[in-house]
Amino acid sequence: MRAPPNRLGAEMRWTMPCPCCGARGIARAMLQTSALCWTVDFQCDRVTCGHTYRTELTMQPAAPVQKVARRDTLQLFDDLPLAESVQVGDSPRGNGDNDG
Repeated sequence: MRAPPNRLGAEMRWTMPCPCCGARGIARAMLQTSALCWTVDFQCDRVTCGHTYRTELTMQPAAPVQKVARRDTLQLFDDLPLAESVQVGDSPRGNGDNDG
């Protein structure tokens, strides 16, 4: 789990105080368990502590979440006419080679 760089170009880390010693705990892994819920694993940054702990993040939207229908996707080369096919080794038409 990598955070995008901030405006100054430095990478931002998601941190939470260690429940054991109070030092900085850094998020190491995140698993989405539902549309609005994640399980996040943290590791204490203090070497002598080394505590690992798991938290759960649940978002509660102000308004109900509405599912948006996915748009249809085009298959590769859907825009080519069926009568026109390209063979391997064929040169494109009108490129100036052997036009006389």
